[in-house]
Amino acid sequence: MATIAEQMCECGNCDWEGTANELGCPLDETPDLHERLDPGSVVPAGECPECRCFAYFLNRYHVTLRKTVDIVVEASSRKRAREQAVSELEDFDPKCEWIAIEVNEEE
Repeated sequence: MATIAEQMCECGNCDWEGTANELGCPLDETPDLHERLDPGSVVPAGECPECRCFAYFLNRYHVTLRKTVDIVVEASSRKRAREQAVSELEDFDPKCEWIAIEVNEEE
């Protein structure tokens, strides 16, 4: 199992991905954190080293799509897991029934 410093993160704003150790600023050192977080929002891992927006830990999601396609992806949210799973389908046709019907966090 990876340590927290080795866990993968992605920026919520730009395309940066890296480990928690590579964050520009860890969560406990993030300036004005209380002003930047809304109640009930996802707690970030820290700041992106490239754009200084929040970066989030990647979670592993198991996405079940209609037409019996199962894909395991790593993403920071259920929404991004759906988007990433659909983008990995080679023959994706938005007019068809390729709709995420289940998105579960892997244990």
